[in-house]
Amino acid sequence: MSAATKGATATIRWNGEPKVREGYYFHFGAYPDADEDDDDRIFYYAENEEELKKLMQPGNGDFVIVSYQLEY
Repeated sequence: MSAATKGATATIRWNGEPKVREGYYFHFGAYPDADEDDDDRIFYYAENEEELKKLMQPGNGDFVIVSYQLEY
C-alpha cells in the first residue's frame, strides 16, 4: 500500500442477503477531522488494505467485501 492511499471503494454483500451493493467507501487510518460531507461518504474506518482483505472472508463482520478499488 502506498503512503498516498486514502481508502477504497468496495462492493459488499450483507450477511444473509444474496444481493451485492456497490459504492461503499472505506477510509484508511485514524478518524479524520473531516467535514460533514466527508463523514457522510465514509462507510467504514479501516486500518489499511490488509483489514479489507480480512473483511473479504465470511465471519469477520456484518458484511463481506466482494471486491474493492483503492483510491489515492
